[in-house]
Amino acid sequence: MLPGMTRIVVIDPQPAVRAGLAMMLRTEPGLVPVGVAVGAKDGVELVERQRPDVVLLDAGELALCRRLRSLDHPPRVVLYSGIDDPALNVTARVAGADGLVSKEASAELLYSALRAVGRGGTALPALDRSLLDAVAHRVEPEDLALLAMLVDRTEPAEVADYVARLGPVAGVNLEDQLSDDHAAVIAAVAGGEVFINARIDTYWLGRPDLTETLERAKRYVDAGADGIFVPGVTDEREIAALAEGIPLPLNVLLGKIPIPRLAELGVARISTGSLLYRIALGAAERAATELKGTVPLSFDAPSYAAVDGLART
Repeated sequence: MLPGMTRIVVIDPQPAVRAGLAMMLRTEPGLVPVGVAVGAKDGVELVERQRPDVVLLDAGELALCRRLRSLDHPPRVVLYSGIDDPALNVTARVAGADGLVSKEASAELLYSALRAVGRGGTALPALDRSLLDAVAHRVEPEDLALLAMLVDRTEPAEVADYVARLGPVAGVNLEDQLSDDHAAVIAAVAGGEVFINARIDTYWLGRPDLTETLERAKRYVDAGADGIFVPGVTDEREIAALAEGIPLPLNVLLGKIPIPRLAELGVARISTGSLLYRIALGAAERAATELKGTVPLSFDAPSYAAVDGLART
């Protein structure tokens, strides 16, 4: 592929939209559509095969956005929305999207967003505190506030004030989303009793650069972080190098490497992210499918007493 070219996969459930977008993109210099898909079933396979720079994804597919961002070679994602939903400006960020464009926007605006995201930038509308407050009920509590504040380059003092008002919490994730001034945010929050887990998003956002990750880690350590979280790193040699080069507990996202092996590599903390939720969702889906048939369920479910006991512990 020639320099300056952005390879794009289009995923949208509507045939006319898919065909129209592919046709439009072919006419625009530097934007190269390499495939179209309907949804998760064919979309993930297409993305893994083509490894596009950007996926232009229907905004109703937030779960698929998360899934694409968790692939071994994650693409960047621009959500294409046909509805006017203020909450989407927040939930898009939480799902890992790099851009958000309305289907009512001009073609030039869409092209500009795809180029910006393809170059490693973002094309997300600005956030303000009133919007966060208005849509807080639509986002998982552990995902919302700090991510949205930091992505929008909220002043470090405001982040520190927010953390102080959280109450008796043990720790917080401060996610850099590749911000150049994240160390200032950490320094503003540091100094109290809250454990600061400084997250570095190089691997998570498709920029798997070991040198850059170690440089960011050094800045965050110097700023007062208590731990370093590098989600998306999966290579054993790189994990070992991070553990050796970072003088704080290293936190990674649980994947295909067993926990005992991660410990051997020097990992001190493990995060499951959405893994347990997705496992539970998969079990519910299988159970619903089997209930349609004539055979008993193929796996055991906890008894009412067991669930009640868990709720009381």
